[in-house]
Amino acid sequence: MKRTKGINETSYNDNDMIIKIALEIFRTDAFTDAFLAINKKLIQKVGIIKAAYIANLVDKYKYFRDRGMLTEDGGFFLTYEEQTKQLGLSEHQLRTCKKEFIEAGVLRTEMRCAPRKEFYFIDFGELLSQFIADETGRKM
Repeated sequence: MKRTKGINETSYNDNDMIIKIALEIFRTDAFTDAFLAINKKLIQKVGIIKAAYIANLVDKYKYFRDRGMLTEDGGFFLTYEEQTKQLGLSEHQLRTCKKEFIEAGVLRTEMRCAPRKEFYFIDFGELLSQFIADETGRKM
């Protein structure tokens, strides 16, 4: 008898595929870091500020992943100062976006190292499910 995966189980290969799909959907220009591409459907769903915020985090994830600089558990660090410079958003706007994505289950952060740095962890499966899902009442 063949064992099938349960609804909430994801194999390592499935997770890799989810990340690849998410990176392609939310990717920036592959040839330069001077641009930030933001998916129009994402803007329609969550608004321009939150769309820019999560697109920038996806871009940073890809940057760290491509250079082998992610933590073992898939995290990367990014300061508010860097994000403010990259996006032109205030620290208050960044904190508001971060809070909403954490509450939506798309993002997790953790303070690590000395001096303390905030590490970001994106749940690409949750990001995709919320992005692709029909209107189900769940809001980001």
